[in-house]
Amino acid sequence: MSVNDAFRSLNVGLPEDILRRKLFGDLKGAVRLIDRRLARPDLPQGLRDCMTAQREMMLRTPPDYPFTRDQALARVRKHIPDFSEEEFDQRVDDGKIGWIYLGGEPHYFARFFETMCKADYQFARRAGVQLHGVESVAGVSGKEDRLERCTRLMMERGSLSNRIRIQAELRLKDELFTPGMFLRAHLPIPAACGQQSDIVIEEMTPAGGLLSPADAPQRTLCWEGTWEENPTFSVIYSYVHTAKFHDLSRPGTQAPAGEGELAPFLAEEPPHIAISGRWRPS
Repeated sequence: MSVNDAFRSLNVGLPEDILRRKLFGDLKGAVRLIDRRLARPDLPQGLRDCMTAQREMMLRTPPDYPFTRDQALARVRKHIPDFSEEEFDQRVDDGKIGWIYLGGEPHYFARFFETMCKADYQFARRAGVQLHGVESVAGVSGKEDRLERCTRLMMERGSLSNRIRIQAELRLKDELFTPGMFLRAHLPIPAACGQQSDIVIEEMTPAGGLLSPADAPQRTLCWEGTWEENPTFSVIYSYVHTAKFHDLSRPGTQAPAGEGELAPFLAEEPPHIAISGRWRPS
């Protein structure tokens, strides 16, 4: 079984003593207790899988939340000197700044400032920041920017299409590579659907990668073989993305959720997609 299959058991939940340590931010203590439990031969498989997945998540989480409160405030005040603590706390309370406890103290998401600049044009304008390559902030320049133009055209035409070009790469860490070893590498490729069409594989390195059929559930470009030098697997592809305009100010104009062609995409898929009684249709 792949370690990825362990994530299917996340909804089993952690034992209470381990969960308390995790929520407090004592991740080292939580991992220590998990290791003790995993050493027991009588542990139920579902719980074993859940703790295995949680352990991996805890080990990877801290680098994503590097800022203390003072450091996070300093990050904002570098661009907005008069940004107050009350404003910061209000955005935290509103869920606009991601945070977790680490060692009992709040630590804030590494890209919280960039996220606010991207999602809140008033904040971005105040900070005087236009992020490179980000077009989702409207109104920063005072002119019609790309997002505003796209919104206008979608409303006028009913949809809007763009050709998107992407390069993806994958390479094994050098310290893990041994000359002559067998490698199998997959890079995801878009599948044709209502939003994606005219898919073109423009370049691949190394040559000879195998492309999944157009109707594969998960399309990839795959390489496999033995290699004397550590290869970089790379693909450049393009496709036409079409976004349709839906007027969300007019509810009731579409089929009820869970019916028709959307049903497979609106169903529960635990543990990541679970519908509580609070939101389940009656």
